[in-house]
Amino acid sequence: MERHIRRFLNKLSFASLPLPLSSSSSSSSKPYKPSSNDWKKKLSSFINFFQSIRDLGLLHNHTKVICISAGVGHEVMALSHMGVHDVTGVELIDSPPLVSRVDPHSLPFFDHVFYLAFTAHLAEALFPSRFVYEMERAVRPNVVCVIVVEECGDYEVKEIVGLFMKSRFVNSINVTLTRLKMTQILMKRTS
Repeated sequence: MERHIRRFLNKLSFASLPLPLSSSSSSSSKPYKPSSNDWKKKLSSFINFFQSIRDLGLLHNHTKVICISAGVGHEVMALSHMGVHDVTGVELIDSPPLVSRVDPHSLPFFDHVFYLAFTAHLAEALFPSRFVYEMERAVRPNVVCVIVVEECGDYEVKEIVGLFMKSRFVNSINVTLTRLKMTQILMKRTS
């Protein structure tokens, strides 16, 4: 069954066209052009968000970070602008040069490679438990997975926390990210 779904996703990703990071005069791609005002606002929002993670002592310039379901790469570029040297952005569809095509339900990395994992798109995962399993597998013990979801209450936070089998709940707080009210959940990988 999972092989069938993976084939479907591969066909879907080949049939879709990634949004370009820059283009000529096409107005449909302007929100994703790094020099556009919208891009700059989103980039600034992600920088402010990640600065709060840095202030907690969870992010440093030498931290090896994976951004899962990274879209066109706002978070990847924000981390790079902050001086983080090793940032990997993955998504079902390529958005070069910031994001590579990878199925977030089957990450092609060895276990315990990353020192921090981030996603703002767990809610869109086809298989949330598999998505979280891969996120946990990819990070080292005693480091964090940072999940950002649409603003939610304690019940929804508990549901998300319940997906994590190898991590413990650290905290959840409400944040604003790209002008949206969101809830940030920190999970620390235990083993």
